[in-house]
Amino acid sequence: IAEEFEKEIQNSGDELKAANAAFVQWYKSEWRIDNYYKSSYSWYVDMLDETKIIQKYLKLPENYFSNLCMLPCEKNYGCHRSGKIKETPRYIIPAD
Repeated sequence: IAEEFEKEIQNSGDELKAANAAFVQWYKSEWRIDNYYKSSYSWYVDMLDETKIIQKYLKLPENYFSNLCMLPCEKNYGCHRSGKIKETPRYIIPAD
């Protein structure tokens, strides 16, 4: 991940392109995707259980994924354009 970031910084000098290159590299590891998904889902289910909040099935706003691609300086590095962020991990079977 760091090597991809460094390579893009050296090639283009653009921190946004470099952040996006690192993001795309992160997704090349099925182990990372699998563990991140399981951890996130586990946290979500535990939170529902602890708070007794009723689960909702609302659609996400159109700009939801673009808002996830913000650097601390509030610049958007475009991770949502890679398409990877919207993919469901392979082992997950979508509900009908």
